[in-house]
Amino acid sequence: MLDATAAEAPGSGRIGTAKTAVKQKKDGSALVLSPDAGFLADPQVTYPVTLVADGTDWYGAGYPDDTFINNKTWGTGGPNQSMYKLLVGNGGNAISNGDTNDPSTVWRSYLRFDLTGAPFMGKPILNADLRPWNYRSHACGDAKGDIVVRRITSNWSVNSLSWSNQPTVTTSGQGTKGSAVGDHCSGDLTSRDVYYTIEGIVRDWASGQPNYGLQVGALYEGGVINWREFRSANYTDFDGHPPHLFVKYEEPRPEPPMEEVVMLTGTELTHLPEYEEAAAMSMYQPLGLDEDITITKEVAARIAGQRDGQEYQIGTDKLDFDETGIGGTGDGEDTGAPRVIAVEPESGAVDVPLDASVKITFSEPIGEAQAIIKDAAGTQAAGTLVYDSTETVLTFDPE
Repeated sequence: MLDATAAEAPGSGRIGTAKTAVKQKKDGSALVLSPDAGFLADPQVTYPVTLVADGTDWYGAGYPDDTFINNKTWGTGGPNQSMYKLLVGNGGNAISNGDTNDPSTVWRSYLRFDLTGAPFMGKPILNADLRPWNYRSHACGDAKGDIVVRRITSNWSVNSLSWSNQPTVTTSGQGTKGSAVGDHCSGDLTSRDVYYTIEGIVRDWASGQPNYGLQVGALYEGGVINWREFRSANYTDFDGHPPHLFVKYEEPRPEPPMEEVVMLTGTELTHLPEYEEAAAMSMYQPLGLDEDITITKEVAARIAGQRDGQEYQIGTDKLDFDETGIGGTGDGEDTGAPRVIAVEPESGAVDVPLDASVKITFSEPIGEAQAIIKDAAGTQAAGTLVYDSTETVLTFDPE
């Protein structure tokens, strides 16, 4: 499911899922879709929501190792790992053993999902959420105090964790949310999954950063009441809701096959040809996958010589031209007339100086051929004709 923002700008907004099931009815089978109620009730979701068939891949991690600590009477992680709740934020709660309105009591929860062999490693991350089940809060509603999820950057274990021995974390890629819900709230604020967007954290893991897990706590610790209770991975009641990590990633697309086309044409190209045009002018047509190309040792030696910078001379008896000068009749005789292949100045040129030379380049030596240069009125222009050493370039210098 895509909210309005995600549908308009892929990679942004909120993305959710809908469970599918096939149910049998009297008139046949029916596909039943069950949208995620938590996603639909999320205040950060913008409407309308679009349901689309997802062609990308999702990964859901298993249950995490998790525990919590605070800065007072619950300061070690080992004894708390078997409890059915995770506590985060500022202030008391059901097990605070003290004033439930004391914001100096600070709670932090620690989670680590086993991502061994996770298929999203090294691949583009499109969406990633930590989704704990929020069943109790200090208040009900949106913007009731930000809770933050941060990436842990050093090793730790549940049994060695204590308030005085905590791993380091980074704010890079952190995800925050201010909504508060719970079973004491009403309407669409009752207990549900809360989505913490952590694409930046998962991208770091996917690019090679070690997975030491996640820390969850108040964005601003102390000062004001702001706490949540989430279900832990140890909650085994009939409606158990452990924390989930869902990652949407993209499998890389295979590179399209590339084919080199060598063209041979007797006319000047006026545009870059499309593939079909180039293939039609190709001097090499690819063989089938099951066919072999065989060349003689003599040809192989010539190719190697040209590759190494050695010239290979072809005798004139091997050349074959027809009357156009391109190709021939097969008897080795040059029967094609010389062709003009370049003229300077170009035809139609303007602002040419009156004393400018005129050059004519031919396709082959023309010997002592004569040329007559006339002006626009048809009068023969006075000047001298000079051939270059190759007898292929004729230059007229006006007097």
